[in-house]
Amino acid sequence: MPKGMGVVDPVHIEIALGNFDVTSKLWASLIRQEPNVHDVTDDGRPRVRFASTGVTSLDLVQASGSVRAGDCRLTMKAPDVAARVAALQAIGVPVSVDKKTGDARIAAKDANGIDVILTETRPPEIPGPPLAGLPYVYDFAVNDLTTSVPVWAAILGVDGVVTPEDADASGTLEMHHYVTDGDTHAIGLMKCKADKKDSPDSMGGQVDYILDTHGEGLLCVGFLYKTDLDEHIAALEEDVRSLLLFPEPRSYMMGRNNVTHARDTGGVQVIVAQHFEGWEGDLDAAVEGTWRPPESAGS
Repeated sequence: MPKGMGVVDPVHIEIALGNFDVTSKLWASLIRQEPNVHDVTDDGRPRVRFASTGVTSLDLVQASGSVRAGDCRLTMKAPDVAARVAALQAIGVPVSVDKKTGDARIAAKDANGIDVILTETRPPEIPGPPLAGLPYVYDFAVNDLTTSVPVWAAILGVDGVVTPEDADASGTLEMHHYVTDGDTHAIGLMKCKADKKDSPDSMGGQVDYILDTHGEGLLCVGFLYKTDLDEHIAALEEDVRSLLLFPEPRSYMMGRNNVTHARDTGGVQVIVAQHFEGWEGDLDAAVEGTWRPPESAGS
């Protein structure tokens, strides 16, 4: 999406991963960047932090007894938190507001497994170079779009769009996406089509994997590269490259990508992607058919 199309700006994400020592290293290898910071959370769990031009940092933390693999905390800067709180309360979603900071929190159980914090203050940057690959999309596995869509519309302040089927190379998903402010492109809700449950390695199959293993929550993080995607993948160590499900990147509506399976990367899928030249991220144009991928994009 072009920068600034949305209302709310994702400014920090924390992802709890299973088998942390192994999977945090796999994430670093897949995106070909070492963490900027190694430390621990306030409750003593190991954490690695990556600076980014989108979120101030993308943090991977060790899952604990109270945090299931794949759980996620997403902090978003809103120009008017009170307006977002009012929109949520109007549809019956509980919101707690910190009287000192004015920050609002929506519990994970009320937001498809995502612990959401709305703030008017951007978190501090962490030192060091930002990620080469922009974390451009966060997609969530959901049981029901009908109930989930209005909740995220209230959180984000935009209605979003029913995502065209050709945005999914696997053809297994029902999707709804919302544009965001800032450098992050979109937040998506993903549901497996009822007749596609026999494809365990498809995106739809991975939605079911998330739902079956720990319920609704973070499905995937996409990393967008401006450089050549094939070159990025070719530079991976062979054992890391073998985690990607497809022999070569697949074409879809916006570009090309390759993906891991969530079971291999700590309970969350990693996507590495590159957009087609000319794609400016206008989902409305894609929905209306006024932008199509180049004929040379392949299938």
